[in-house]
Amino acid sequence: MGPEGLNCGFSRFPASIEPRHGFRGSAVGKTVTFAPLATLAPGKTAVYTVTVKANAAKDVRFRVSMTSAQSPEPVEESESTYLYE
Repeated sequence: MGPEGLNCGFSRFPASIEPRHGFRGSAVGKTVTFAPLATLAPGKTAVYTVTVKANAAKDVRFRVSMTSAQSPEPVEESESTYLYE
């Protein structure tokens, strides 16, 4: 990975999820953004942690978006989870 690094952010949280913070990241509104990762060696994994508050018990989806110098077009994934009161 080049000097531009890997950029990762969680966004599009549904109304029933209130982001609090990300470990080594920051929450603004419904988006959590992390500082760019300078390098990621082949076969290695980067772990991003986000703490949220559930405002309602229900099945929800949230979206992750990543970009890098080699992949300037965002790579997006969505994840389903169930929130409990």
